[in-house]
Parts: sequence; C-alpha cells; structure tokens
Amino acid sequence: MSDLLNELLNSEDANVASFAKEADDLKKQFEAKQISASEYKELLLDLEHGKAITAAAGDLETKTKLNGLISGLINVASVL
Repeated sequence: MSDLLNELLNSEDANVASFAKEADDLKKQFEAKQISASEYKELLLDLEHGKAITAAAGDLETKTKLNGLISGLINVASVL
C-alpha cells in the first residue's frame, strides 16, 4: 500500500499528487487517532466520490491506482 501511495505522491500530474496527499493526510490523522475509524472511512469515501478522482484520472491506469489506494485504505480501517 505504501509503495502505491509513494508512487502517486510523486506523480508528475499535480492533480494526482494532490489527491494522494489528501489521502495520506487522512491516513496520518487516523493513525494518530485524531479521527475515528468511521470518520476515516467516511472521509475516504467522500474523497473517492468527489471531483478529485474525476479531475485527476486522465487515464484508466491512474484512475485504477487511485481507486485501489482508497479501497486499500478503507479496508485497513475496516479491520481495526
């Protein structure tokens, strides 16, 4: 999961990098217990459904990676 996150954070596409940063910020807040698991999942779902994916995903490969990142983070939160 962290490899995919790092790849997206370092994307040359500014929209993709911005989206990944938002997801990473939420992940860090959750790990620091600043937000609950349910808040974390809700915020990730909002991010997934928001304009960020549409704006950032100029190609199918990138959209697939972004969706995979969000799905993976949600799955981790669901386990806890």
